[in-house]
Amino acid sequence: LINGQTASLERGSANQLYIPLAGNDPTQALLVELRYTTPGDHNQIDLPVFPDAPAVQAAYLGVFLPKERTLLASNGPWTDEFQLRSGAWKWEPQCNLDANALMNWVKDGLTTSRATDFQTDGVMYLYSTLRPEVGATGALKLVAVDDKWWTGGILIGLLGFGLLFLFRSLQTKVAAVALLAAIVIAVGAFAPTLASQLLGASAVLGGSLVLVLWGAREVVQSLNSRAIKKTIDTSPVVEPEPAVEPIAVTNAATEPLQGGNENA
Repeated sequence: LINGQTASLERGSANQLYIPLAGNDPTQALLVELRYTTPGDHNQIDLPVFPDAPAVQAAYLGVFLPKERTLLASNGPWTDEFQLRSGAWKWEPQCNLDANALMNWVKDGLTTSRATDFQTDGVMYLYSTLRPEVGATGALKLVAVDDKWWTGGILIGLLGFGLLFLFRSLQTKVAAVALLAAIVIAVGAFAPTLASQLLGASAVLGGSLVLVLWGAREVVQSLNSRAIKKTIDTSPVVEPEPAVEPIAVTNAATEPLQGGNENA
């Protein structure tokens, strides 16, 4: 699209495409909108290459991921232009600029008709950069997984963590939770998006299940301790029978009898 009007590209050599600018005033700025497909997926998003290397001051890249995907990390010379906000079940991006604001930013100062709507689907994640480089060096690389796999992995991991320390002392459990929190904080220093996703609704649910499991274990252990103590306190006490003192027999009782026999 050139100034909102459909225009067919002219094909040149070596798979090069040319934008037909005949009939446009070379002294006036114009708006060119390119719509194209490229092989691959969100793992690497390359910008189009312009052989004449035109000057590019700032560039915004809006990536629409399916709603069933969870963004974990982004790599490349790009800056996040969104913040993750709490949604119904997962974190949702809140972009600094929406699609309409970006279009108005591009059209600022141009006398052109509104470009035709570009149909999109999914959730937009916005990135920006200055003077983007050509090729893989300036590409945006995203890491995203299916929501079901992410939620299931978080729940299984936390439940395994809870079972691992189920029979440990309270001090050990507190130390383990503190260590886990320190790991998440360390991850947040290098991968803030990943750290935010680790603290999503699935982590809250898994953590609640672990606390319930540990609490039930403590209650059962406390009841068993009280039952054992009560059994010991109510058991009959058998007192030992008093020892029978032996009767001492002296020779004084038998001496008169011996003397009487002799007199007889």
